[in-house]
Amino acid sequence: MGIPKSNIVTGKYTSGEEFVELSSNTPYQGYYYELNNKFYSEKEYSPTAKEIIRIQSPERNKLLNSLPTAIYSLISGVTSKSISTPLVNAIPSESNSKINKSIRFFCKKVNSDIIKEIDEQTYKSLQSQPIYQTTYIGMYLDKTQSIEQAESQLPGVKAFLAA
Repeated sequence: MGIPKSNIVTGKYTSGEEFVELSSNTPYQGYYYELNNKFYSEKEYSPTAKEIIRIQSPERNKLLNSLPTAIYSLISGVTSKSISTPLVNAIPSESNSKINKSIRFFCKKVNSDIIKEIDEQTYKSLQSQPIYQTTYIGMYLDKTQSIEQAESQLPGVKAFLAA
């Protein structure tokens, strides 16, 4: 069964700073089409097109205000006026993690290499889901965990923090 052509608006173009690719959080520039109030990264309909999402205001757009996006911007040279989250100021080390009261939570899907920093509520909800690996750094529930311990639970978190 095909998709009626009347449901697809094709041939649209963005010069950038309007969309990001949903799967990679990277800015998107180029042709796109609209289907069922969603946007895709091709000039014409394609079942393999990547979904793109419209950038909202910086306060509401967590993609642009994330550490991975800031790092991508620094590495690639692609800049955006919407990136306002500062890079990591301090990373708790083995020696000062016990006196540092801050706590940071991380996760990744078991079939992916992408590590994300998450909040405590998300951390709690993902712990029971077998498709996610989770860890934390700092003191949580009266247990202190160092970067090295977190790295053993979630390989790659140390490199994620150092980036």
